[in-house]
Amino acid sequence: METQTFLNIVYDIIAQNPVAGAYGMMGQEHDIMTDLVDHVDTEKNTIVFINQKTGKEFELRLVETYAPSSKVARGGL
Repeated sequence: METQTFLNIVYDIIAQNPVAGAYGMMGQEHDIMTDLVDHVDTEKNTIVFINQKTGKEFELRLVETYAPSSKVARGGL
């Protein structure tokens, strides 16, 4: 799966799916989370959130890492 496609899917999951009842959250957390999600920055591999009240911006960054080949060869994954 391409990185841009993956980030867009995660963005859609966060922005559109209710979290009521998950991890002890009530329904209003979904509204708060939806309001924070701003856009996907495919150049930086991030999903950008902006707190409209404070103007602060923060990011959820996709960091692509790979298991060491020695661990894969041993069947450690």
